[in-house]
Amino acid sequence: MRIVVFLTGFFSILVFSNCNNNEGSAPTAELSQEQQTKNNIDSLKQLAKQGDLIVRLNDDLISERVKYLNETEKLYSHTGIIVEKNNEKFVAHIAPEEGVTDTIQFIPIDSFINTTKHVSCALYRYQLSDSERNLIGKVIDDYKKDNVRFDRVYDLNTDKVMYCSEMIYKALKKTTNNRIVCKQTYVPARMRKVVATFFKKEKFTLKDVEERKIITIDNLYLMPQCSLITKFQLKHFQG
Repeated sequence: MRIVVFLTGFFSILVFSNCNNNEGSAPTAELSQEQQTKNNIDSLKQLAKQGDLIVRLNDDLISERVKYLNETEKLYSHTGIIVEKNNEKFVAHIAPEEGVTDTIQFIPIDSFINTTKHVSCALYRYQLSDSERNLIGKVIDDYKKDNVRFDRVYDLNTDKVMYCSEMIYKALKKTTNNRIVCKQTYVPARMRKVVATFFKKEKFTLKDVEERKIITIDNLYLMPQCSLITKFQLKHFQG
């Protein structure tokens, strides 16, 4: 009788083991590109901290030109910084919108990066202390209270108007007491005539463009004090 019980138990274990092995070896369905992108956005939202840099490439012809203003990596056309308000994460950014919306805006992360209007994105993290991470949010809030508007002539010498990468450059500089200072550079030679033509209404001359230093988006993150957290496509094009 004991032998029968033993054998019965032994074969039960074998059957149970084989069932589990079969379940484990069954192929899992691959995620669609849309679902993977959604998962990537959700993951970025979880990873993001106040003071992180977020960059994107817009899906329009102007942005395709703007990305070539970058000095090294011709990848992105717009940028913002992560801030936390009432335990929620937002992107603080400034853009050349019409009317009063050309001021600093605080928008949800999945509005700043979405599959309808944007092609790709990345999240970077600066080497900030906890106190600096808290302070940078206050610095951005001060810019908002001062009614900083978008700088349509890209002049680094003015603080009442700023463009997107200039705002982050100045916020970092102030927050870290000049410990983190992004590189300034000139408009790439191949883009100078394009820029002068684009800003003709602002009375930009070719000489103005050649002499004016700018803060490019890639120089916000191509530095030792900044590291990549994640990057991915938001849109996938066939071919």
